[in-house]
Amino acid sequence: MMCKIFRDSSGLVKIRWRCPLCTHKWDFHAAAVEEIGFFVVHHLVNKHEMNTAALLTYDADLASAIQEYQGAVH
Repeated sequence: MMCKIFRDSSGLVKIRWRCPLCTHKWDFHAAAVEEIGFFVVHHLVNKHEMNTAALLTYDADLASAIQEYQGAVH
């Protein structure tokens, strides 16, 4: 999963994820790094109708986020 690390206008370190399929982007506080995968999975499932196989093809490191997301919505 491609992310960019940057400092915002107030000097806080943030992590930006941009969707590879659309123009959507999210900026996360660096402290939320463990939560990024969940939100990426949510976006890709809901906006782009990706299934588990497609998500794992996009990024195999999302496996635990996929399980967490599936547990939360079922």
